[in-house]
Amino acid sequence: MLNEKGEVLLVEFDGEWEIPGGRYKADETQKSFLNSLAALHGQKPTQLKLNGVITFHHDNRERPTTMMYYSSVVKTNGESKRNIKWMPIKEALEIIPYQEMVEIVKHVSDHPNETFGGAMRIIYNQNQRTGEFKWIEPFYSLNN
Repeated sequence: MLNEKGEVLLVEFDGEWEIPGGRYKADETQKSFLNSLAALHGQKPTQLKLNGVITFHHDNRERPTTMMYYSSVVKTNGESKRNIKWMPIKEALEIIPYQEMVEIVKHVSDHPNETFGGAMRIIYNQNQRTGEFKWIEPFYSLNN
């Protein structure tokens, strides 16, 4: 989520700052899900764009996870239910603890008109939410 200054929204989760996200429920539309996610953080999307579809192969799970990454210009619509902050993208990239998330945010920032795919393997550090990632398939354009 970007504000009118071009700053990215970060959400505090388990003491770390990351981009907003959530689990999609099969009984709702993508648009409904994205509007709910924005509202949770006191925001109202004015533009929605699918930026990326990334497959994650986790070393501690049987099946891969496919995640969709959207960007949205938002207007503040009230109070957030979580601890949030707005930061310039360059500064946000320095505090996001997940290198794979940094790569995705950087790619969206560098290629705002592209919709991209890719695949990564995530190797977790013991008893931590972070780890290292390895490319299975680097970002590629889905635009024709």
